[in-house]
Amino acid sequence: YDSPFNFSDKCNIGVKNSNGDVVILLNDDTEVIDSGWIETLVSMLQFPGVAMVGPMLLLEDSRIQSAGHTNIPSPHNIGSGLSSNQTGKFGMFGVTRRVSGVTAACAAIHRSIYEELGGFSIDFPACFNDLDFGNKVLEAGYHIVWTPLARLFHFESLTRDPAVAPHEMAMLEKRWKRYFGREDYSRQPA
Repeated sequence: YDSPFNFSDKCNIGVKNSNGDVVILLNDDTEVIDSGWIETLVSMLQFPGVAMVGPMLLLEDSRIQSAGHTNIPSPHNIGSGLSSNQTGKFGMFGVTRRVSGVTAACAAIHRSIYEELGGFSIDFPACFNDLDFGNKVLEAGYHIVWTPLARLFHFESLTRDPAVAPHEMAMLEKRWKRYFGREDYSRQPA
């Protein structure tokens, strides 16, 4: 990839040059914890209406990096920084459930839906591309599922600058503010 860093563009190029009905987006700063993680993610795409599935992502010290995304009160990772030994409110860290989005560091998605929705917006080169895409998935009437049955480490931003560009947050808010604070599925089983 010879252009300036653009995660969204890299994902779009990767999907375009791959084959298969299911695509798994996987960052270069991840490490698999559980064998069978691919089968787990792909199996959940068999449920009607499910477009995208993501695993439990843990930081290097085993704290939660992401247990899915919610839009309440505004877009953020569920459970970020909490101990992975916690069960969470209502046991939410132990049950597969619908969410507003999943982190693109590792996500399985139907190729046809990825293409239908135009892939990731290159307007989000580093941050919020997965939040933007998740809202596109929901707006199209599909479901996104997060599962604790597949776990990976995500050594977030080890291979890129972690700085958040203010214009990316402003653009996300402009596109999706109507969904911020809206009831979502972050506490409901899939």
